[in-house]
Amino acid sequence: MEFLDIYTDKFKHIGTCEKKECHTKGCWHKVITVLAINPEQKKVYFQRKRPKDNIITDSNALLDFTVNGHIQAGETEAQSVREIKEELLEDVTLDELVFLGIRQTATTVTENYIANEFQYV
Repeated sequence: MEFLDIYTDKFKHIGTCEKKECHTKGCWHKVITVLAINPEQKKVYFQRKRPKDNIITDSNALLDFTVNGHIQAGETEAQSVREIKEELLEDVTLDELVFLGIRQTATTVTENYIANEFQYV
């Protein structure tokens, strides 16, 4: 089971919750969101999500950020770059990334999947 730190909508830490339950209840949590850019080729890389990759009910594939993953309970933002290794098979450190800020988003994907997130972009 994967556990996430959970927060109020004002970013006050209030505990931990299992990931699936977190999305069912709509608990606020942190994610790492990475957009890979190749400036020489003027290209931006996206990830194609399939319905089985997430709680997406549409049969069409959807585009997402290059990397988008949960920051686990007790994990620092620096440690969360493991998501890049998991999704792109690339070893990256936090100092190699350009931090754009924290984006707060609230999305109801389905009745039982609510994504209330603090996205570290």
